[in-house]
Amino acid sequence: MESFRKQVRLFWEAFFKEEKQLRGWLDHHEDVRAKKRLSTLLQEYIGECRFCLRKVGSDRYEWCLTPQGDTLLYLCYRYLMERAPNTLHKVWDFHDALPKRNVSDGWDNLGVRDQKDCAGKETICADGFTDMEVAQEERILIYPRISRQRFDIDVVCDAWNNYKKADKTKRMQEILDQRIGEYARMFMIGDMKFLKQPREEGMTLAQFAQFSEDIAWEKKRAYQHQIYSAYVVLPRYHEYFLRSDVYSGVSSQLEIIYDFIHKKEGRVRKARALGVVVGFLFYEHSHIAQEKRLLVRENLEEAVSRICVKGGIAENIGAANGLFYTYLDYVVYDWDLFVEKAMSLFEDVDTHMYGFQPMIMGELPIHLVDNRPKGMS
Repeated sequence: MESFRKQVRLFWEAFFKEEKQLRGWLDHHEDVRAKKRLSTLLQEYIGECRFCLRKVGSDRYEWCLTPQGDTLLYLCYRYLMERAPNTLHKVWDFHDALPKRNVSDGWDNLGVRDQKDCAGKETICADGFTDMEVAQEERILIYPRISRQRFDIDVVCDAWNNYKKADKTKRMQEILDQRIGEYARMFMIGDMKFLKQPREEGMTLAQFAQFSEDIAWEKKRAYQHQIYSAYVVLPRYHEYFLRSDVYSGVSSQLEIIYDFIHKKEGRVRKARALGVVVGFLFYEHSHIAQEKRLLVRENLEEAVSRICVKGGIAENIGAANGLFYTYLDYVVYDWDLFVEKAMSLFEDVDTHMYGFQPMIMGELPIHLVDNRPKGMS
């Protein structure tokens, strides 16, 4: 498996050679040719990605990746876009998620449609939905509640009453992607419920977009991925596994923790197919005085980050204290370099055992150093 770090470098070298041709096709309204070629480049070096590509002015072009709500995939896309050659920024705008759109900029093709508007014919929207588009945005009302730096929202749209919740949820997500931006929707919108009857003091989409901007969470974009949420792990069915001893943890990717505990592997394996390893460093801490364990963890985390973040090797997404082990969570973009540089730091830690465990329940550690005396478990 080639590292994602290497594949990103190779991709940008290839893109740099071909971007002039891509711009030429966009100049002559040959968008399909440009998209097919970019899709081929991505498939060759990165993998299958959903994206938008267009010309936005007389001399500017835009490429937007869309992680479709997958926060782990978003980290990979952000990593990719942050490494675009500086000279390309003179003519290209690169986005790791869909930015919010103005109604007048030509991208406003999402909305809702009453079934009655489609009587006698089937209408296929640009994104594959049927019968769910209408120009009257005021028919959508939103009732937000602030919870843990997120909005839980109730939504009312009379045109959607007869549709399945899954269809309404996906449609509303795509509308919010346009109104507040995909990144903001992923990190700002929590629970979403659909009501059949409106209540007082609902917001239109335009009002909600302004309200969410006034709250200013999305203005912290550069730091949003570093906002950590606390959690604990409650052992189930008397199972024992690494992390089952956690009594205090923080993570910027709670979905990954949830997937690990509930034995869901899809997102982590998808990242692995890209060359990204998702997992955690762990070390047994019985020889470290309890009052010093947090300081040791913080010093180790700082040392790993100092080596790995600057070189684009890995990034920290959380940490946890356990009864027997300490854990540091990472998304690793270059596994070989990570082992070489990060594991050497444990030589100064008073521990008999340390290693790296993928975020896949039941999978063995892919790096383990065990110097425990015989009979010690």
